[in-house]
Order: sequence, then structure tokens, then C-alpha cells
Amino acid sequence: MLPGSLRSVGAFTSICGLYLPEENSVELVTTLKVEAQDLSSVEATKQQVLSQAVTPSVADQVKSMMLQVTQNPAGTAHAATADLQAQGIQVFAKTGTAQNGINNTGLDDAVFTCFAQSGNQQIAIGVVVRGGGEGADAAAPIAVAVIKAYLGQQ
Repeated sequence: MLPGSLRSVGAFTSICGLYLPEENSVELVTTLKVEAQDLSSVEATKQQVLSQAVTPSVADQVKSMMLQVTQNPAGTAHAATADLQAQGIQVFAKTGTAQNGINNTGLDDAVFTCFAQSGNQQIAIGVVVRGGGEGADAAAPIAVAVIKAYLGQQ
């Protein structure tokens, strides 16, 4: 389940990113989905293709590198996603730290962007924790909780 504060507001997801509908197709798409507390769909828009973003070869390389972030023991999100990997959920991720200058915490913003798949279920998530520090430490655990809730994992 989601942490209490996330559960109480439901879920709002707006995705603009790479979509790989087929092995030889890479498109930039946008979708919008609003979910209730029980994760039932309240509103959803159809996926809209904006453009072809990169060549299939480049997309395969990026996808491979994102998988290494979680599967390689030296990957920055290996520890944060180990539980999902053990359950057979593939997670493709990019961790990050956004240097933002001075804020109330004195820390940079933590960033974690990923997509995950288990069987025919897929989800894409972007998390930014203002003043959170490093993405793998602050933002990745939130994304992992969302993935588990969405895919029905414990």
C-alpha cells in the first residue's frame, strides 16, 4: 500500500516520455490519468503521439543503460529496487540530483525517473523530492512504493 499521505490524496499521473510500442518504433507521447484512493480510474486521456523522439537503436541503448542502474550491483538504484527485482519486476531507471542553489534544507533536489514492467503490466514514474538530496535515497523509495501498489505487490 501507499504511505498514508499519498493514499489520502489519491494518485495523479501525467506522463510525457518515450514509448516503445514495438521494437522498431520509438515515439514521444503524453497521457493523463487520475486515480482514486483505491487506484480505480477517475479520468484518463488517450495517449497522444507527439513525435518520434530517437532512433530505435538509441532507444535500445538508453533502455539497456537504465536497466543497469537497477540490475548491476554497482548501479545507483540497485539497492532501492532490489525487492522489486526479486519479485521479477524489471525496473529501468535514472537517478539524479538537481542542483538548485539555496533552499530551506540546504540539500539538492532528489530525482528518480523510471518505468517498470511485470508481465503485460507497465508503469512509468517520475519523482522529485525538493531538498531530498540524492535520488536513490529519497525519491526511489517513493517510486518503489507506487510500483508495488500499482502492480499489486506487497
